[in-house]
This record gives sequence, structure tokens and C-alpha cells, in this order.
Amino acid sequence: MSSRTAELEQALPELSATHEALQELNAVDAITGVRNRHYFDTVYAQQWKRATRKGYPLSLLMLEVDHFKVINDTHSHPVGHECLKQIASRIGIHLKRPADILARYGGEEFVVLLRYIENFNAEWLAEQIRTEFDSATFQVDETEISIKLNIGLCTVIQTENDDPIDIIYKADTAL
Repeated sequence: MSSRTAELEQALPELSATHEALQELNAVDAITGVRNRHYFDTVYAQQWKRATRKGYPLSLLMLEVDHFKVINDTHSHPVGHECLKQIASRIGIHLKRPADILARYGGEEFVVLLRYIENFNAEWLAEQIRTEFDSATFQVDETEISIKLNIGLCTVIQTENDDPIDIIYKADTAL
């Protein structure tokens, strides 16, 4: 019996590590390599509750690739996927704090959740990202593609009466 207990005790850390690895894989978008919508929804709900309790601001950037369907239709879906990967990478470069969350929200939409960031600083970040994309081109399979981003922003210091979907709706509307 003690040898079986020893085997189980030895297997437990391996199983735990495997479980953590699977959870990490489940939280990553397969195309872009950034967090996925499911991860964002989970963390957003947690952060909303925490920010409501502690009274700090949440800022949300909603970023949408302008005319993305044209890229897929003109150059192919694999090229579009590579563009999404490069877009996510370039957005991620602007996020300096480990607490900042970048996730793929939908087909050609990304979302950035910023804790403790007032509207002024969120606007500054959005402008930095927009400026980069105004002058950026993407090299994919010897094709140069110009990409523009639309960015919507909402910052709130929420109360118990606020609805978490409102900040997403307002950022999406600001697009």
C-alpha cells in the first residue's frame, strides 16, 4: 500500500503541471498567440468585481482591423492569419505592465484591458497604437500590406449598480 501511495505522490506534481499546461493552451488564441475571448471574459469578470470593490478605474480598448475582409479576399486566409498574428504582436509591444491584458475578441477584433489606468493614459496608449498602424506595413509572403486600426475606448470607475457589459458596449460604440 505504501508503494502505491508513493507512486501517487510522485504522479501528482506531473498531473498538476500537465493540467496547468492544458489550461494555458486553452487560454491562447491559436492564430495570434495572444489570449483568447474565453480567457478575456473570465478575467474581465474577475477584474470588474475587484475594481468595483476597491474603487479603481478600468479602461478598455476595443481595436478592430479596418477592411480586414478585403485582405482575406485579396490575399487568402493564410495571409490574413499571418496579418492577425503580426497585428497582435505589434499591439502587445505597447503594453508594458504584466497586468495589461491583450486578447483576440472576435475575427478581426482585439481587446485590451487596463487596470488602474485613467482615461487620459488610456487615450495616450490608444494614440500610440493608432499612430504606429497609420504608418506601418506588414510583410507577408513578399506582399506588403497596409493595415489600419479603429480603436474605441471606455474608462469607468464602476459602482455596484453598473453592468460589466456597458464598458464593452461603450468601447465598441466608440469604434
